Amino acid sequence: MKEDHLFHDIFGLARQVKERQERAKELGMFVEDRDLLACPKCGLEEDVTCHGLLIVSKASKRGVDTGLRFSEVDTAQHRFHCPACGANFVAPESHTRGSFC
Repeated sequence: MKEDHLFHDIFGLARQVKERQERAKELGMFVEDRDLLACPKCGLEEDVTCHGLLIVSKASKRGVDTGLRFSEVDTAQHRFHCPACGANFVAPESHTRGSFC
């Protein structure tokens, strides 16, 4: 019985975390549910500001948000579309550079 109550509490907390992650995404924040992206064709790349906001910049102007955003075209295969050059690519296993501060 005690385990059932504990499971119910944990499940409720997990649901709340998921809801808050979705809200944070809507506000433009990076919730670390995947690695940061970089287009292998043109070099456009994602970064995260000190305030947790997801930005997309050119390698030559890191930290300057272009306003462009990568879009996911196949969730199961982790395929993304580059808004700058139109390339579709598979997100690498681990591509994180850290935050821009």
